[in-house]
Amino acid sequence: MSDTESIRPTVLIAEDESELLEALRDMVEGKGFHVVAATTQGGEAIEIASERKPDLALLDYRLPGIDGVAIARAIKSDSPNTQVIMFTAYDEMSLSVDATRAGVFAFLVKGCPPSLILQALERAWEFKQELEAVGSSGPKE
Repeated sequence: MSDTESIRPTVLIAEDESELLEALRDMVEGKGFHVVAATTQGGEAIEIASERKPDLALLDYRLPGIDGVAIARAIKSDSPNTQVIMFTAYDEMSLSVDATRAGVFAFLVKGCPPSLILQALERAWEFKQELEAVGSSGPKE
């Protein structure tokens, strides 16, 4: 097994619905990802991401106190290579555009097949590894 294959990608999950949060945690861990934290609070998600620097963040768009786009901006500002997947119950183009501008890797609508969430996480992990292989941490100033 190579070093890359032995690494378990770390994931932060932020979702305000407790049952869905636990279902996401179980699904993600069942596919070999390591969930470093799962929270129902947006501010806590930012703190956890800053402390633990997860490889991936799976964020609900609507969280108490702060929306997912603001969380994504904070995470990407602190840790540019952390890849963010955002999901929401609101299928609005403007949300997708805002998420893209915030550096979100993928934007999914709740109710999509679980396999789509897992596929987005796997692709985001591959993308993060590619970024790190070329030594990129985002745009250079």
